[in-house]
Amino acid sequence: MDGARNRENIFEHWKEGMNCVLNINTTWTDVNFLSYIEHGFSGIVANWYDSLNEYGKNTLRMIEIPAAMFKNLCKEIETEFIEATLDSKEKTKEW
Repeated sequence: MDGARNRENIFEHWKEGMNCVLNINTTWTDVNFLSYIEHGFSGIVANWYDSLNEYGKNTLRMIEIPAAMFKNLCKEIETEFIEATLDSKEKTKEW
């Protein structure tokens, strides 16, 4: 999503890919799936996730159903990167 003009499309594409992985690997535990997701992050999303405090990460890890964990994580990413108001630096890039 770094410098992307249409973050919504990028996010939807990422979610589709992760949903496919989740549906194919139905025997994965929540820990396995979270590990896979964490390694799928890059750029500003990875930096954001790495900056979360341990309480936030542990709250996510406590969700025992991978699909619920993924839904919760997607909601947080969408709130942080899609719905958030673009700062002035990003606005100048889009013209």
